[in-house]
Amino acid sequence: MFIQFFIQFLFIVVAQKTYRKWCKENDFESMLPEDAKARRAEVASTIKQTVVDEHFSIQKPEDKPKSYSDVLFEEAAIQWLIETDQVRLLR
Repeated sequence: MFIQFFIQFLFIVVAQKTYRKWCKENDFESMLPEDAKARRAEVASTIKQTVVDEHFSIQKPEDKPKSYSDVLFEEAAIQWLIETDQVRLLR
């Protein structure tokens, strides 16, 4: 039993070595699980997940718009009518 396991182990080692040599000679990425895992780990160590918080700043209370009210809406509407010259005097 041990001899059979040992022979299988040697075959795997030799086959992997041969495969890796072939990959290197033919400029091919090895698809062996250990090699793929190593590539993923290398890439994962170089990239960083961004966070949305990095793109925004915290607003100060005075920078926030006033909350809605009918009075504020009426003032804004009157100001807009005046600025766009849409007010006509009735005679």
